[in-house]
Amino acid sequence: MSKKILEVLCSPNPFPLDLITDGGRNTEAEGWIPVLGWTPWHDFTYDVLTKLFGAYLNKPAGSLSQHDPILADDRIINDEKTCEVFLGRYIMPVVNIALSKMLPGTKTASSPYVGSGSTVESTADWAARIRHDDGEFEPLLPGDTKLALKWRPDMDDQDQWSLPVSQVLTYAHLLGSRYGFIITQSHLVVLRFCREPIGTGTAFSRPRRSGTGQVFL
Repeated sequence: MSKKILEVLCSPNPFPLDLITDGGRNTEAEGWIPVLGWTPWHDFTYDVLTKLFGAYLNKPAGSLSQHDPILADDRIINDEKTCEVFLGRYIMPVVNIALSKMLPGTKTASSPYVGSGSTVESTADWAARIRHDDGEFEPLLPGDTKLALKWRPDMDDQDQWSLPVSQVLTYAHLLGSRYGFIITQSHLVVLRFCREPIGTGTAFSRPRRSGTGQVFL
Protein backbone atom coordinates (compact mmCIF):
# COMPACT_ATOMS: atom_id res chain seq x y z
CA MET A 1 0.00 0.00 0.00
CA SER A 2 1.30 3.44 -0.93
CA LYS A 3 2.29 5.71 1.89
CA LYS A 4 0.53 9.00 2.44
CA ILE A 5 2.34 12.25 1.71
CA LEU A 6 2.29 13.08 5.43
CA GLU A 7 4.10 9.83 6.27
CA VAL A 8 6.91 10.63 3.86
CA LEU A 9 7.24 14.22 5.08
CA CYS A 10 7.44 12.96 8.68
CA SER A 11 10.08 10.33 7.94
CA PRO A 12 13.68 11.05 9.08
CA ASN A 13 15.68 13.41 6.89
CA PRO A 14 19.07 12.41 5.48
CA PHE A 15 21.65 12.91 8.22
CA PRO A 16 24.37 15.50 7.42
CA LEU A 17 28.01 15.14 8.41
CA ASP A 18 28.57 18.38 10.30
CA LEU A 19 32.24 19.41 10.28
CA ILE A 20 31.69 22.95 11.54
CA THR A 21 33.60 23.85 14.70
CA ASP A 22 33.23 27.64 14.69
CA GLY A 23 30.12 29.19 13.22
CA GLY A 24 31.27 32.79 13.52
CA ARG A 25 28.84 35.70 13.62
CA ASN A 26 25.75 36.32 11.54
CA THR A 27 25.75 38.76 8.66
CA GLU A 28 24.64 42.31 9.33
CA ALA A 29 23.75 44.94 6.75
CA GLU A 30 22.55 48.52 6.75
CA GLY A 31 18.97 48.94 5.62
CA TRP A 32 17.59 45.77 7.16
CA ILE A 33 14.31 46.33 8.97
CA PRO A 34 14.93 45.88 12.71
CA VAL A 35 13.03 43.23 14.64
CA LEU A 36 12.04 44.58 18.03
CA GLY A 37 10.30 41.58 19.52
CA TRP A 38 8.46 38.36 18.95
CA THR A 39 5.71 36.11 20.23
CA PRO A 40 5.17 32.40 19.52
CA TRP A 41 2.89 31.56 16.60
CA HIS A 42 0.46 29.46 18.62
CA ASP A 43 -1.62 28.30 15.65
CA PHE A 44 1.41 26.99 13.74
CA THR A 45 1.46 23.51 15.25
CA TYR A 46 1.47 19.98 13.90
CA ASP A 47 -2.10 19.36 15.11
CA VAL A 48 -3.49 22.55 13.59
CA LEU A 49 -1.67 22.14 10.28
CA THR A 50 -2.70 18.51 9.84
CA LYS A 51 -6.33 19.45 10.51
CA LEU A 52 -6.25 22.36 8.07
CA PHE A 53 -4.40 20.53 5.31
CA GLY A 54 -5.33 16.93 6.07
CA ALA A 55 -7.13 16.47 2.75
CA TYR A 56 -3.88 17.29 0.93
CA LEU A 57 -1.45 15.58 3.30
CA ASN A 58 -3.39 12.31 3.23
CA LYS A 59 -3.14 11.95 -0.54
CA PRO A 60 -1.15 8.93 -1.78
CA ALA A 61 2.58 9.61 -1.86
CA GLY A 62 3.16 7.46 -4.93
CA SER A 63 6.86 7.46 -5.78
CA LEU A 64 7.63 10.27 -3.31
CA SER A 65 10.33 9.16 -0.86
CA GLN A 66 13.37 10.35 1.04
CA HIS A 67 16.70 9.56 -0.61
CA ASP A 68 19.86 9.18 1.43
CA PRO A 69 23.14 10.55 0.05
CA ILE A 70 24.99 7.95 -2.01
CA LEU A 71 28.50 9.02 -1.00
CA ALA A 72 29.74 9.98 2.46
CA ASP A 73 31.12 13.24 1.08
CA ASP A 74 27.61 14.20 -0.07
CA ARG A 75 26.72 14.59 3.61
CA ILE A 76 29.49 17.06 4.47
CA ILE A 77 28.51 20.49 5.76
CA ASN A 78 31.45 22.73 6.59
CA ASP A 79 30.04 26.16 5.76
CA GLU A 80 26.80 27.90 4.81
CA LYS A 81 27.21 27.13 1.11
CA THR A 82 27.58 23.37 1.63
CA CYS A 83 24.58 23.49 3.98
CA GLU A 84 22.54 25.14 1.23
CA VAL A 85 23.72 22.53 -1.29
CA PHE A 86 22.76 19.69 1.08
CA LEU A 87 19.30 21.16 1.62
CA GLY A 88 18.81 21.76 -2.09
CA ARG A 89 19.85 18.24 -2.98
CA TYR A 90 18.10 16.16 -0.31
CA ILE A 91 15.41 18.21 1.45
CA MET A 92 13.81 20.63 -1.01
CA PRO A 93 13.13 18.05 -3.78
CA VAL A 94 10.93 16.05 -1.38
CA VAL A 95 9.10 19.23 -0.38
CA ASN A 96 8.57 20.28 -3.99
CA ILE A 97 7.33 16.89 -5.16
CA ALA A 98 4.94 16.81 -2.19
CA LEU A 99 3.66 20.27 -3.15
CA SER A 100 3.13 19.17 -6.74
CA LYS A 101 1.08 16.17 -5.58
CA MET A 102 -0.94 18.16 -3.06
CA LEU A 103 -1.53 21.21 -5.26
CA PRO A 104 -1.24 20.21 -8.92
CA GLY A 105 -0.59 22.97 -11.42
CA THR A 106 -3.36 24.43 -13.56
CA LYS A 107 -3.50 25.74 -17.12
CA THR A 108 -2.48 29.17 -15.86
CA ALA A 109 -0.04 28.49 -13.02
CA SER A 110 2.34 25.84 -11.69
CA SER A 111 2.34 24.19 -8.30
CA PRO A 112 4.15 26.11 -5.54
CA TYR A 113 7.88 25.49 -5.72
CA VAL A 114 10.72 26.27 -3.31
CA GLY A 115 13.80 27.30 -5.26
CA SER A 116 16.45 29.98 -5.48
CA GLY A 117 15.47 33.48 -4.47
CA SER A 118 17.08 34.75 -7.66
CA THR A 119 14.13 33.43 -9.69
CA VAL A 120 11.99 36.17 -8.15
CA GLU A 121 14.81 38.76 -8.25
CA SER A 122 15.53 38.40 -4.53
CA THR A 123 18.89 38.00 -2.82
CA ALA A 124 17.31 35.51 -0.39
CA ASP A 125 18.74 32.00 -0.56
CA TRP A 126 15.26 30.55 -1.08
CA ALA A 127 11.88 31.66 -2.33
CA ALA A 128 8.61 29.80 -2.57
CA ARG A 129 6.97 30.86 -5.82
CA ILE A 130 4.46 30.04 -8.54
CA ARG A 131 5.26 30.13 -12.26
CA HIS A 132 2.46 31.50 -14.42
CA ASP A 133 1.75 30.42 -17.99
CA ASP A 134 3.34 33.61 -19.33
CA GLY A 135 6.65 32.55 -17.75
CA GLU A 136 6.51 35.10 -14.93
CA PHE A 137 7.32 34.02 -11.39
CA GLU A 138 5.08 35.13 -8.52
CA PRO A 139 6.89 35.18 -5.15
CA LEU A 140 5.11 33.74 -2.13
CA LEU A 141 7.69 33.99 0.65
CA PRO A 142 11.49 34.13 1.10
CA GLY A 143 13.80 31.96 3.16
CA ASP A 144 17.44 31.98 4.18
CA THR A 145 19.99 29.31 5.11
CA LYS A 146 21.93 29.62 8.36
CA LEU A 147 24.29 27.31 10.19
CA ALA A 148 22.92 25.73 13.36
CA LEU A 149 26.08 26.75 15.21
CA LYS A 150 25.42 30.41 14.32
CA TRP A 151 21.66 30.57 14.78
CA ARG A 152 18.96 28.63 16.56
CA PRO A 153 15.51 29.75 17.71
CA ASP A 154 16.35 29.54 21.44
CA MET A 155 19.80 31.17 21.40
CA ASP A 156 20.64 33.59 24.23
CA ASP A 157 22.54 36.23 22.24
CA GLN A 158 19.68 38.58 21.42
CA ASP A 159 21.54 40.62 18.81
CA GLN A 160 22.78 37.54 16.94
CA TRP A 161 19.32 36.00 17.20
CA SER A 162 17.63 39.04 15.69
CA LEU A 163 19.95 39.51 12.69
CA PRO A 164 18.75 36.57 10.53
CA VAL A 165 15.13 37.36 11.44
CA SER A 166 15.69 40.97 10.39
CA GLN A 167 17.31 39.74 7.18
CA VAL A 168 14.33 37.55 6.25
CA LEU A 169 11.88 40.29 7.29
CA THR A 170 13.58 42.66 4.85
CA TYR A 171 13.43 40.08 2.05
CA ALA A 172 9.74 39.50 2.79
CA HIS A 173 9.00 43.23 2.76
CA LEU A 174 10.69 43.64 -0.64
CA LEU A 175 8.64 40.73 -2.03
CA GLY A 176 5.39 42.03 -0.55
CA SER A 177 5.00 39.03 1.75
CA ARG A 178 4.16 38.69 5.45
CA TYR A 179 5.90 35.34 5.75
CA GLY A 180 9.38 33.83 5.58
CA PHE A 181 11.54 31.07 6.99
CA ILE A 182 15.01 30.36 8.34
CA ILE A 183 16.41 26.88 7.74
CA THR A 184 19.52 25.27 9.22
CA GLN A 185 20.77 21.69 9.19
CA SER A 186 18.85 21.27 12.48
CA HIS A 187 15.82 23.56 12.39
CA LEU A 188 13.14 25.06 10.21
CA VAL A 189 11.61 28.20 11.71
CA VAL A 190 8.61 29.70 9.93
CA LEU A 191 7.98 33.41 10.51
CA ARG A 192 4.89 35.58 10.21
CA PHE A 193 5.54 39.32 10.39
CA CYS A 194 3.25 42.09 11.59
CA ARG A 195 3.55 45.60 12.92
CA GLU A 196 2.06 46.64 16.23
CA PRO A 197 2.24 49.87 18.25
CA ILE A 198 3.93 49.50 21.63
CA GLY A 199 4.16 51.65 24.71
CA THR A 200 7.12 52.66 26.80
CA GLY A 201 8.19 49.91 29.16
CA THR A 202 6.51 47.07 27.29
CA ALA A 203 8.49 43.88 27.82
CA PHE A 204 9.26 41.33 25.17
CA SER A 205 10.31 37.74 25.47
CA ARG A 206 13.13 37.87 22.90
CA PRO A 207 14.91 40.10 22.26
CA ARG A 208 14.05 42.22 25.28
CA ARG A 209 13.73 45.85 24.37
CA SER A 210 11.65 48.80 25.52
CA GLY A 211 10.62 52.12 24.12
CA THR A 212 7.98 53.61 21.88
CA GLY A 213 7.87 52.42 18.30
CA GLN A 214 6.95 49.38 16.29
CA VAL A 215 7.37 45.71 16.97
CA PHE A 216 7.52 43.02 14.32
CA LEU A 217 6.36 39.57 15.36
